Amino acid sequence: ILSNNQLSGSIPPQLFSSKMNLSH
Repeated sequence: ILSNNQLSGSIPPQLFSSKMNLSH
């Protein structure tokens, strides 16, 4: 993952957090 900021802007913060949690 090199465009973390871009991804964050693309999807809602909540979703991003959820995805990160699921990834981990």
